[in-house]
Amino acid sequence: MGFHGATWQSLTDQMERNNNIMGVTFAKSCTDNLKIKVSYRFLAQWLRDHYGYHGNDPSVFYQYRHYFGKLVSWIGFAAGEESRVANPGPKTSAEPDEYVLFQDGDTGPAYIPKWRKLCVEHRYPLLELGHDRAACQRIIAGYGYPVPYPSNCMFCPFQNEVEIVYLYRTHPDRWQQWVEREAAKLAKFAQSKVNHGVKGKLALPQYLRKALEKYGHWSIEQLREYRFSHGHCVVSKY
Repeated sequence: MGFHGATWQSLTDQMERNNNIMGVTFAKSCTDNLKIKVSYRFLAQWLRDHYGYHGNDPSVFYQYRHYFGKLVSWIGFAAGEESRVANPGPKTSAEPDEYVLFQDGDTGPAYIPKWRKLCVEHRYPLLELGHDRAACQRIIAGYGYPVPYPSNCMFCPFQNEVEIVYLYRTHPDRWQQWVEREAAKLAKFAQSKVNHGVKGKLALPQYLRKALEKYGHWSIEQLREYRFSHGHCVVSKY
């Protein structure tokens, strides 16, 4: 906390202030604003505190590169998630000087700051080691540590039917909050020709009914085991 942008203090803050919602048919902006930008703001301050650098965030990273080369950032994508590794696209004449074009297979071209491309090297140690999610869980348990749940934003629109049932059954207060936020968005744009919710044309209560028809008979233990087996948010790239 403390490194979020003024308009993205949190996911729910954004939703409540603007009566909007994240959805499968909308541009993905939460990962960039709530994870990536926040991480680099924190890291820039860490470099100031520990290396005595001064200046704005990009300047700090350039100073580090001058003395040590690219800063290595380890990202914990597991084996089987190779598609999440973002690949730089071709340089175009229309590309702003301060940005580098990245090609995202899910959303098309996206721009990232040039300083990040020039000053930061991404490494994916779990991919290099060939450790998938199950292997990582075995290793954690082998050291005697509790195995954490896969990272999971409770309002992620990309949750599938099993995960929706799990959220509804285990966190009914959060589920209700999500339904209310979607309803506020739909009411705000009621006069629009296209007015999608979290899951597109189906509102969350409708999507839940379909999910319960398939998985409502599952026990909490079965749902929890499924949640441990994978991470649902594997569409974001880094």
